Amino acid sequence: MILPISMRTLSLLLVSMLTMLSGTVIVASLPSISKVFVDIPHIDIVARLILTLPSLVIAITAPFFGVLSDRIGRRPLLLVSLVLFSIGGVSGYFFDRIEMILAGRALLGLAVAIMMTVTTALVADYYHEHERHRFMSLQGAFSALGGILFISGGSFLADYNWHMPFLVYLVGLAVFPFAYFFISEPQRHTYISESDEQPISPRLYPIYLSAFFLMVIFYMLPTQMPFLMIEHFHAKGVYVGAVISTAMSFNAMMAFNFSKLKKHLSFRGMYILLFVLIGIGFSAIGLVPSFEYLFLTAALMGLGSGLMMTTTNAWLLSQAHQSKRGKAAGILTSSLFFGQFCSPLFTQPIVRLIGVQHLFSVVGGILLVVALSLYLFGYIRRGLVY
Repeated sequence: MILPISMRTLSLLLVSMLTMLSGTVIVASLPSISKVFVDIPHIDIVARLILTLPSLVIAITAPFFGVLSDRIGRRPLLLVSLVLFSIGGVSGYFFDRIEMILAGRALLGLAVAIMMTVTTALVADYYHEHERHRFMSLQGAFSALGGILFISGGSFLADYNWHMPFLVYLVGLAVFPFAYFFISEPQRHTYISESDEQPISPRLYPIYLSAFFLMVIFYMLPTQMPFLMIEHFHAKGVYVGAVISTAMSFNAMMAFNFSKLKKHLSFRGMYILLFVLIGIGFSAIGLVPSFEYLFLTAALMGLGSGLMMTTTNAWLLSQAHQSKRGKAAGILTSSLFFGQFCSPLFTQPIVRLIGVQHLFSVVGGILLVVALSLYLFGYIRRGLVY
């Protein structure tokens, strides 16, 4: 049974789609930006920070907005975030100074911090466990399909001018009417006294750590893949979008089937599966002789990443107390996007030592070891091995 697509559900899906645009829509512009601002010290890192600066802002502010949404409600914050999203996102089209571009990216991060925290809490408010899993299947698939459309469009525009992809962020204004008319404040314990609230459970800590680790790994795709394809394999920007869109297509397929898989696998099993898929995909990148083969590796990475956000969100919402959903979602958002911000900081020194292609091989091997360790740990805990 598929969750009916009411206008409220459609509106939440559209907002979820926007969170995919917070960085990746401009990935194909990064090599051009590196050349335009070549005189800036450490421009190789600065260019990647244009992609990941919103993630730092999200990581810092998301817990605050999570608490605020528990206090004053979800809807007002969501509407404000949609306006800020378009203003901050499109600003990069108008500026030629790196400082102003970074300022606009920071504003974009503020908007996404609100948007992602509030939508995660709304999913918990509107839907119960089985409905929630079905919604998350749609959410993951819808976000991936949106990513295909806008990343492909942004990559196509980047071949004309590095400014052009920033115009894609105007889509936030198109989503605003849906949120305004069809997303209402849920009937819940919105205003809960401090004495009635439950503390954040320590059971959530492994979820936050997993989210951080996964995003450090996953964000290698938008921060390193454009440089591998354009500078190493000499491909055009449009092919960068095509490879990432391929990954998104398989992401959508896997995310859509999340609820079916969840019936047969525990959360541990889901993580083992996604680590294996992404690990094989990353390892294969280190072996390919030309960019055409990256379409094959993208399929594997897409299948794995399709389980990443859906599994992590479902795990969190299965553990979070209803009075702390906003705060719990805020901390999860913070963990995810702090991982995004840290990704180029962790990986770029390795790139300088061994090159971007070999970086993927090393990380792929690590992921496969992690998957094996999770499997053996679960095997031992069941008492089958001593």
